[in-house]
Amino acid sequence: MKDSDNDEEEYPTIKRAKPDEENVDEEDLAERGIMSSHQRQRLRLQKEIKELEQEAISEKPWLLKGEVRSAARPENSLLEAVLDYDRPVKAAPVITEEVSIALEEMIKKRILEDDFDDVIRKFAGNEQDEKNKLEEVSMEKSKEGLGEIYEKEYMKTAMGFEADDESKQDQEEIEVMFKSLCWKLDALSNYHFTPKPAVKELQVKPAVPAIAMEEVVPISVSDANLKAPEEVYDKKRKRGEAVLQSKEEMTQSERKALRNAKKHARRKEKRQREFDERLVAKLNPGLGNKYEKKKMLESIAGAKNITTGKQIEGSSKQFSNSKEFFSRLQDEVQEKIRNASSSN
Repeated sequence: MKDSDNDEEEYPTIKRAKPDEENVDEEDLAERGIMSSHQRQRLRLQKEIKELEQEAISEKPWLLKGEVRSAARPENSLLEAVLDYDRPVKAAPVITEEVSIALEEMIKKRILEDDFDDVIRKFAGNEQDEKNKLEEVSMEKSKEGLGEIYEKEYMKTAMGFEADDESKQDQEEIEVMFKSLCWKLDALSNYHFTPKPAVKELQVKPAVPAIAMEEVVPISVSDANLKAPEEVYDKKRKRGEAVLQSKEEMTQSERKALRNAKKHARRKEKRQREFDERLVAKLNPGLGNKYEKKKMLESIAGAKNITTGKQIEGSSKQFSNSKEFFSRLQDEVQEKIRNASSSN
């Protein structure tokens, strides 16, 4: 007995809190370390629930309040926030380590070669714009005569080259310079025998616009900001998804595709109707179904040896209204009465 008492003193038993006991402080029990694993897990879960409830009923930060003005948020708080917004311009490429190395190598190469010329900026062409771009067709009458056209063809076949506008301009400049030189030489030698040089008359160009119209869009706005989202990003629509678009807004290809789709739907509906008629006629042959009756009436109406009521002589309407019909009937009855009285 003494040994058992000593064991109890060395290893005191831990009294676990029962769920039925009242006024049990679980936090106090957790501090003393006499809680089970289930009780510790339940206490941790209750703390998380309290934190979530407190966060739900507390005031939301300005980032979650929708449209917020500068007066409703702290100063310079927008600099620390990470915002997502759409722009009608494609994102710039990410500058990686490989791109930086390639750029540095290009700069070093240009420095070694003393190549410091200004690089002409190149713009990537838009394939959709090139497809939609119409060829410019001149509506004016050609200024070249038939003889000039034949002359160009002869120069191209016989001489092996075609005279272009630049060569003509060079020839005209050479002629002007030669005339100026001859006039100066004549002035030095015998000016009194040389007439004055011919002065070109004033030329009027009617094709030049009289008024230069300004654009509505400001100069500071780029063409990229004027594009709609569907012009920047490809249209990705699921099958069967409709887009509310009028015929005026559609392109020629879209209108053509819409017409073809409607024709295809009508043909499909007609084929389905004919298939149903054949199926019903096969399952219920004879005049028991409406399709066979309709088919027989159409064949009878198309026969040449059968005449309808409208084609029979004397079947045309003789009375346009009921008054004429009853007056005619009354005359016939009176005539019969007179005939009967005269015979008696």
